Amino acid sequence: MRGRAVAGTSLGRGVGVEQAHVASYSSLPLQDQQPHSVRPASGRVIQGVARGGQSNATSGCRTFVFLSYRAPEADWPRMTDTDVATTLPSPEDLKMINEIAALLDDAGLASTSPTPSVKSDDAPAAKIVKTQHYYRKRQKDERKYLHDQVQELSSKLSVITTMKTLEADQCSHWEKVARTQKLGSQKAALENARLKRALEDQLKLAEALDQLLVKRPRLATFPTMDVIDWKLRKLPMEPSAREASFHAMLNDAYDHVDTNFLQKGLYDSMDHLRSLDVSANETDDAIVIDVQSVRQIASNYLTCSQNFWSLLSEHEYLNLPNAHLQVLEHFGTDGIYFRHRALMPQKNPYSQLLWGVKRYYEKNRVVLVFKTVLEDQRYPPVPGLYIGNHTAAIIIEAVDEMWTCRRMHMLGQLPVEPPKQSPLSSNPSHLICDFILHQISPTFDAIESLIV
Repeated sequence: MRGRAVAGTSLGRGVGVEQAHVASYSSLPLQDQQPHSVRPASGRVIQGVARGGQSNATSGCRTFVFLSYRAPEADWPRMTDTDVATTLPSPEDLKMINEIAALLDDAGLASTSPTPSVKSDDAPAAKIVKTQHYYRKRQKDERKYLHDQVQELSSKLSVITTMKTLEADQCSHWEKVARTQKLGSQKAALENARLKRALEDQLKLAEALDQLLVKRPRLATFPTMDVIDWKLRKLPMEPSAREASFHAMLNDAYDHVDTNFLQKGLYDSMDHLRSLDVSANETDDAIVIDVQSVRQIASNYLTCSQNFWSLLSEHEYLNLPNAHLQVLEHFGTDGIYFRHRALMPQKNPYSQLLWGVKRYYEKNRVVLVFKTVLEDQRYPPVPGLYIGNHTAAIIIEAVDEMWTCRRMHMLGQLPVEPPKQSPLSSNPSHLICDFILHQISPTFDAIESLIV
């Protein structure tokens, strides 16, 4: 016959070890059963874990150790009816057996039920995807915010521009001049502050190099304060950069037209003003040429300006008394680049001016701005000729439908010391001034007669 013994052991922190023995036997002849101590001859140990026990206060787990064995029939005990009655399990033992069986079933289900496993690589990947989604959403929100800001600021700028335009249309001429002067003053202040900071940076750099006593390599590029071509009055070879420099140089000169005319008092005169002066400056290092003219013309201001502009735009060469003009390039419909060579009585040149001229239309007037280019890679200077630093402007303004007021001003400088190989190199400075005055007077008269 068979016998089975079940021993249960629960372990826990601060809890003692309790053991319960349950023995069940198959039906045996009562006369053959005798009291005998149960000793396992052979058996195997099974250890299982059942969740939900009460002996472990921390983890809620109960550990059971099962010992099963089969004893030889010679060792089977001989029991009486009384022994069988006393050996049968009590109701408390049956309750405990049921609890143990339930715990064993739970433990078996827990160990055999499939547990969803997450790969170790899936967690970082999911985190990366979540981070990327958050980053894209934040970028999208930022773009939307910036787009809304651009639209809002653009609408505000449009409103302000419209208001300023209406104010400018309704204000008087002198109020316009005052506004222009104020804007020019603000721009000049900003430019001066920028140049001052650049100069301070250059001084700091020079001090650092002087302290280090390091010879600058030939291949190193030494920083400069400002190397913009148009500010240096220089035209490069590349077409787009050349045109950009041309317009920037003339636009800058246009911003200073009213300032120059106010300083000379040309807005105060309405008719019959004519002045031509050639003299050395206070430091005697330059010859200053100052030309002023105001005249009333019986013609419409648009017709008058178009007649003069046609002389430059429709002719490649233009011969004036003691001067020769040649159109070199056109920059749009309102920009012309031409060469002006001043001639001696023998018709050989003594100076060369590379003029840029641009036309500006305003309300009731047309402004022609002239500026000389000091360096042109496409048209290099001719040795032995003066290179002038000149600025000029012609304002053709409507007085009424039939009358026009033409105001003209030119301010130029030539070096006192003539260049080598110049036909004037052997003359003193005061004689050179008289000679230039004598030569440009007929040219000035011819230009005045062309603006009709």
